[in-house]
Amino acid sequence: MGIIDEVVVTPYQVIVVDYKMASWAGENHQMQLAAYAILASEAFSLPVHDGYIYLLNTKRFEKMPIDEAFRNSVLETVSLIDQIRFQEYMPPPTHQRNKCATCEFRRFCNDV
Repeated sequence: MGIIDEVVVTPYQVIVVDYKMASWAGENHQMQLAAYAILASEAFSLPVHDGYIYLLNTKRFEKMPIDEAFRNSVLETVSLIDQIRFQEYMPPPTHQRNKCATCEFRRFCNDV
């Protein structure tokens, strides 16, 4: 379960901020921020145009536009997750094996 770190609500928009113990914002961080933006937009009935990832290790913000492509990417990912859940199958392993070293599910994956 994810918890949005910070939401700024103005009369015209919502801004989502996510804090990361990292030096750079990876695609996974961006996807999480986009998912939070969708949820915040629905919760407050206001648009989310931009989000921010605050990188604690470097003490800087990375601005991320929340555009239609990111929204669609989140919705596609949720759809794939639903397929995996309902059809009860293991997804294929990632091609980026370096991610496996820090994955909390690595002990359940028979392919690594």
